[in-house]
Amino acid sequence: MTKRLQQPWRVFVPVCTAAAAVAVLLGLRFGYWYDLNDDVLIRDILSGIYSGQPQARDIQQLYPLGLLIGLLYRIPGASGIDWYGGFLLLCQWGCVALTGCCAAGCMAGRKKTAWFVAALGMCCLLTVMLPRLVFVQYSITTAMLVAAAAYLLLTTRARIMPLVFLLLAYTLRSEMTLLLLPLVGVVLLFRMADELAGADRDRGHSQPPDYGRIIPSVAWILILLAGLALLTLWNHAAYSAPGWRAYNDFFDARTELYDFQFIPDYASHRAFYDGIGLSEEEQVLLENYNFGLDEAIDAETLRAVADYARSLRTDGSLLDRMWRALPLYLYRLRNFHLPQSVETPQTDAPWNLLIGLGYLFWCIAGLRHAVGQVREGRKLLRAVMGFIWQPVLLFFVRSGLLLYMMAVGRDPVRITHGIFLTETLILAGCLLRREAAVTDTDSAFAGKAQLVCAAGLLLIAICYLPAQLRMVAREEENRRSFNQAYGQLEETFAAHPEEYYLMDVYTSVSYDHTAPVTYSAEMFHMPAHTGTARPAAGMNHDLCGGWYCKSPAQEAKLTDRGLPVEMGEALLEEKVCFVTAVGEETDWLCAFYASKGIPVQVERTACVAEVFDICRVRRVTP
Repeated sequence: MTKRLQQPWRVFVPVCTAAAAVAVLLGLRFGYWYDLNDDVLIRDILSGIYSGQPQARDIQQLYPLGLLIGLLYRIPGASGIDWYGGFLLLCQWGCVALTGCCAAGCMAGRKKTAWFVAALGMCCLLTVMLPRLVFVQYSITTAMLVAAAAYLLLTTRARIMPLVFLLLAYTLRSEMTLLLLPLVGVVLLFRMADELAGADRDRGHSQPPDYGRIIPSVAWILILLAGLALLTLWNHAAYSAPGWRAYNDFFDARTELYDFQFIPDYASHRAFYDGIGLSEEEQVLLENYNFGLDEAIDAETLRAVADYARSLRTDGSLLDRMWRALPLYLYRLRNFHLPQSVETPQTDAPWNLLIGLGYLFWCIAGLRHAVGQVREGRKLLRAVMGFIWQPVLLFFVRSGLLLYMMAVGRDPVRITHGIFLTETLILAGCLLRREAAVTDTDSAFAGKAQLVCAAGLLLIAICYLPAQLRMVAREEENRRSFNQAYGQLEETFAAHPEEYYLMDVYTSVSYDHTAPVTYSAEMFHMPAHTGTARPAAGMNHDLCGGWYCKSPAQEAKLTDRGLPVEMGEALLEEKVCFVTAVGEETDWLCAFYASKGIPVQVERTACVAEVFDICRVRRVTP
């Protein structure tokens, strides 16, 4: 690494100011949104909206981070601030500013070039990441932290800050961090290869390699692994109480069944369900995700269904599925259509164009350098192999990660775009390293290559950024319109604090399954009952299932309101209502109670915003 790469802070203030200005402008134009209802629930748990007191255990993040954010919500007079949303935005835009500082710092002494690089980088960022910056999802925030750490490892001598970023990412979304760690491993290999190459140049190629030069990198890896292990143990200890440990097992079993397996239909697999003691009516609760109504559905039940579903699969081993996913993967590499929507763009463009351009110019720069080495007397094959292994290895690892996610059926944009972002910043870091090592004899070629690269990036931005702006504007408008009904529903809940509402899970996601958007919430718009007016028992509504179902926090919430811990029994109480979408059948609910020997009838007592039915579930006297 050269001296120029060690001076990013000379442009710290102007780059950070520019990043902050763009962040403010986006917020004023579109607002910032929690992308999914899961993100909203995390905020509600951490802030105390859910249970009345800020909770550190939200299962999605590791306990240390939940503890820290929960303490912020306990600050007197500041509990109405959206600390969780602010934390996500600080992480995202902090990563943007820091990587911009490093990129502009590489151009120390060339002020105009530095500003051009920073502006071009921001333009590219908005071209590929605009939807993810406006509609914030914590998996993407995690990817941004990991990508920034990889970028810093490539372009600076920094060791502490990348370590902090990776540990913070692990507490925010451990699964996403672990998924991206192979790409970080590639970066570390590049760094250690550079350190060994530098030692060879200093000692002479005839001398044996000086492996002592990579000891700091190895030590850094060991510290990282120790930090990850320590955070894991801390989180495990925080969930070691019997109630939380049982819930953790239930959560893991639920994740395996709903995210990676499927629910076999009852008619074709009746013998299996009879064998585990699950009736047809209870199996319906698995299908509609309202399993919280049945106390008998526990971790053992979900795990048995998941294991049985796995045994029914006929699509072969993981490697077989990855191989069958290869044609689709290759198609996605060459599909350059405009994105169709925020959540389902139907294309990897413009990511694939940007990444392809990065690989192209990396290879061109490497070949140019190899030609120079051949002129100095080095063998052609050795000169080419000296650099080509790096882009090949990076592409191989990213392909493996994407094919794996496609094979297991878990490749939403919040996952794939995180991989693309990390890969893009690694490519940018490698190109900046190559630019920083340019010699005088290569400077003319490098200048021309930079101009061509900049022209390519600008062309991509011209083609895709206007479409991204229109798509985000349309999404923001649709979400505001769609969420009005949910706002009226929340007002109904708040207007009847003596009542308790249990909501059908899929209705909580969308009251209209044909709508282009689902429920979400705008950041920094906390419910009116937060702060000093927050009810001691938390919000007076909950879901009949979902990932926080059957947690000790949910059970305590029911108990605090004088309701039975079992949700199925609580729904029969006088002050408890059931919420579902207008027109949705409730025969499954009556059938479930009938299977328990409790005849009931569902009475629709109110309609909210013409899309939600408020119902009472009443026992029927024989």
